[in-house]
Amino acid sequence: GWLQFTNLGLASGLQNALTEEVSVRNTAAQRELISTTVFALAAIGVTLLLFGIIGWQCVNWQTVFPPSTPQFKSEIAWAVAIAFVGFLSTQMLGFLGPVYAARQELHLSSILSVAVGAACLLGTLAAIHYQCGLVGLAAATVGGTSIVQLTFALWTIYGRGIPELRPSLHHCTMRAWRRVFTNGLPFFLLFGCNIVFYQADAMLIAHLLTAEQVTPYSVAQKCYLQLSGVFAIVTGSMWAAYGHAKAQGEIDWIRRTHKKIALSFIVMYLGLTVVMSVCGENILKWWVGNAAAPDPTLLCAVGLYLGIREWVALNAMLLNGLNCIKAQIPALMISACIALT
Repeated sequence: GWLQFTNLGLASGLQNALTEEVSVRNTAAQRELISTTVFALAAIGVTLLLFGIIGWQCVNWQTVFPPSTPQFKSEIAWAVAIAFVGFLSTQMLGFLGPVYAARQELHLSSILSVAVGAACLLGTLAAIHYQCGLVGLAAATVGGTSIVQLTFALWTIYGRGIPELRPSLHHCTMRAWRRVFTNGLPFFLLFGCNIVFYQADAMLIAHLLTAEQVTPYSVAQKCYLQLSGVFAIVTGSMWAAYGHAKAQGEIDWIRRTHKKIALSFIVMYLGLTVVMSVCGENILKWWVGNAAAPDPTLLCAVGLYLGIREWVALNAMLLNGLNCIKAQIPALMISACIALT
């Protein structure tokens, strides 16, 4: 999660540029953008792999991730290596989501997500059943994810009979690179803020308090993230939809649609926060046990924090679709500092 910024924002930069060309059916420009981004991500992935090989040997991973039992001491370094290779695979195939979004084919993104989730679940069950240890668990889940993603990528590029989706060195151009990089650079800065928003909280709790206290916090988070996940299905598709509507001058449709989504989010999220603050502790004690169940104060606090965070994400989708990226940077930097504090 912390290394996601290493793609320089190229995948997100591709989405906005590609959306514009899809809306005007410029297939030549589409192929240039896709080819340039695919090979740029591949080059970044190979570079990170070389640095990763060097860094992996120099770091004492038991110090970074202290094991709670001696059983895992010998497995931690290899589990990190597997996770890193899986991360590289995801980074290099990061063009898939933007391509689906730009082409208004987010149902394919949803199918990919379901397939990845199923692969992770089956891999987890198999690793536990056969007692494969930490390395086996990492290999089963990360390996399954990578295989599914690669399968979808090969089908998307070569199995659909769409020439503009097939990357080629011949179609890599400086014009496309400048366009994708210029669009992607503000996203690169936003990713740093997102790391604070989405990745720092559990790590801070584990280091400043105890690892055990991460559990009730995470349980509280999961309750609200279920609703956020439902909204993400809608808002994720709206990024590209706003971009298409902007290209076609449908400004009134953008205003009406975003207003409806925003009002729905406020009503449902406030309702969930009230219900979980009042009844959540007893429900969660039955589900996860007394030790892992968060108390009403924590449920209320996490609900308010995640509500603000998801409100930011909801409006960011609108601004991303309208290609208003730079204006978000100072606001999100301030928000990230407040969240970290």
